[in-house]
Amino acid sequence: MWSISKKATSLLFLLAGAAGAQAPDSRELAALVIANEVRQGEDLGEYTFAFEKIHRYFNKAGQLDREINERGETYMSHRRNIDIALEWNGKPLKSKDLDKVRKAAARKLESDFRERQAANYVDRPIANRRGAGFTRNGIHMSVIDVLRYCRLEAVRDDNGRQAIPYSDCKSPWPEEGHYTHLKGTVWIHRATKLLDSWEARTPVGKLFFQQTTQPVAGGARIPHTWLLDLLSANGFFSDERLQLHYRWTNPQRFTVDVNQTIAEPIVK
Repeated sequence: MWSISKKATSLLFLLAGAAGAQAPDSRELAALVIANEVRQGEDLGEYTFAFEKIHRYFNKAGQLDREINERGETYMSHRRNIDIALEWNGKPLKSKDLDKVRKAAARKLESDFRERQAANYVDRPIANRRGAGFTRNGIHMSVIDVLRYCRLEAVRDDNGRQAIPYSDCKSPWPEEGHYTHLKGTVWIHRATKLLDSWEARTPVGKLFFQQTTQPVAGGARIPHTWLLDLLSANGFFSDERLQLHYRWTNPQRFTVDVNQTIAEPIVK
C-alpha cells in the first residue's frame, strides 16, 4: 500500500494554492505522484534506447510541406537525453560525422557522472525548479508542473487507471507560459502511482501534446512516446507549423564510468 511521504506532504502546500479550489483526493494523489516522479528521476540512473523521430512541416494552408525521419540511439543520464542519429530519411550518416557526435555525447555523460558522484552533489529542491519533461523550441511540457500548477478535478477510474482532469494552469516558469491555454487529463498507473500517460489540448479541444510511458526493471516507468503538435496551437501561442512524433524503444540500463566510450552501434 502506498502512503504519503514527508516529501509528498510538503508538496501538498504547493498544490493547495496553485490554481484555486481543487478536489482533495486529486491534491493528495498529485502530491504522491510528484514525489514518486522526483524520486524516480533522482534514482533511475542511465539508460540507452533506440529512437524514432518524425518531423512534419506544414504550409500556411495546413498541407504537409515536408517530412524528416530520424532513427538512432538515445543516451539518458540523470541530467539530460542525448540523441545520436544513425539514419536520416532512411540514409545512414557518414561515419566521420557519427564519430564526432559519439565523442561529444561521451564527454557529456562523463561530466554528468562526475557531477552525480561528487561528495557535495545536491539536487535542487523541486520547489525551486521546473519539473523534468520535454522541451522543444522554448516550449516545456512537464506532468509534474501540470500537477503542481493546474486546477485538478476529482479522481476518476478509467480502464483500471486513475485519471485526473486538469485546467486553469498558472505556471511560474517562462517556458510554460503556454499552459494557460491548455487543459487535459493525467492518467496514473494504479499500482506504482507513477505517470501512465497524459495529454494537453487547446481551448478548442485539439490535441497539442501527448506522452506515454513504458515499464522498466524495478518498477520504474520511463518515456515511450511523445507527440507535439504546434500546428494545433496556431492562433493561441505558436506560429510554427510542425508536428513532432518521438518514440523510444528497447530501453537498456548501462553503467557509466569516468572513461565511458560509446561503441559503434549496430544498425539492423
